[in-house]
Amino acid sequence: MGQWVDLKMNYYWVNQGRTWRDEYEGGFLWAPLRNDAGRSVWHWDTMDGLQIGDFIFSYVRGKIVSVSKVRTSSYRSEKPEGFRDWQRDGRKCDVIYKVLQKPINISNQLDNIVHLLPNTHSPLQNNGRANQIYLTKINQELGHYLIQFFPVELLVYDSVQVGDTENIDQSRNQNSSSQDRRTITVEVTRVIRDTRLSKEIKQVI
Repeated sequence: MGQWVDLKMNYYWVNQGRTWRDEYEGGFLWAPLRNDAGRSVWHWDTMDGLQIGDFIFSYVRGKIVSVSKVRTSSYRSEKPEGFRDWQRDGRKCDVIYKVLQKPINISNQLDNIVHLLPNTHSPLQNNGRANQIYLTKINQELGHYLIQFFPVELLVYDSVQVGDTENIDQSRNQNSSSQDRRTITVEVTRVIRDTRLSKEIKQVI
């Protein structure tokens, strides 16, 4: 396990379940603005408190499968394609996901973390079952405990994740004469793939 302690770091926990695959592949979190009754919901509104650099643990089917780093503040965004439930209007936050090769099985860690769970707005019940919430802030003690399961080299964040696109500008001179020289710019978009990581993701979902 890695050692990663920063007293200034804010930690969050997101229960993703059905939305995990779409959100991971798209590099985002998304939550509605209102429920069907037209009311705001606190664990959706938590999105608006995210700050660039915050860390978010993704809980999927009993396991912490990844940690992500916030790239942008939340912004208004319609419901992503593939999301069947909820109202159309929502908010989105771009994040960079880093996936664990061996997800953290919460049932195996419950005795160590149950006393670290928030008294209010907890992502889990004391028996380890997930509460029906989306995103909630957790204290630094719990965040520091969970982040130690992530190798330090995995937490060297860059600006992209698997699945992002990369733009390449390529210039070519059409004529050797300096007077007639002109530059053609070719934009190449390629999808970055990692077959091994893709297999690991399928195993946890």
